[in-house]
Amino acid sequence: MARSVKKGPFIEAHLAKKISKAIIECSFSSDMDKLALQTKHLTPQYLFKQLKNLQRDDISLYINHMKPSFLKKIKKEISQNKGFKCINILKDEEILNF
Repeated sequence: MARSVKKGPFIEAHLAKKISKAIIECSFSSDMDKLALQTKHLTPQYLFKQLKNLQRDDISLYINHMKPSFLKKIKKEISQNKGFKCINILKDEEILNF
């Protein structure tokens, strides 16, 4: 029997106001939402839906952990996002200095 998984708050409300940067995984394209839900990964659609709930567009996003076979499609979906000004796609083993 399949079990439904309920996702909780993406980011706790009391922390949301303090965040200026976020490194977030996005493993599957949005048409693979069932698999993403089952494996507890994000799709661009789910990612931006959750980020919209923060009611902020000033967070710098660093997106990683994209499955190579879906990379082109995920990048296209991310590029179509209109809600966030600073979106960065991380390369494997890229090092960030904040």
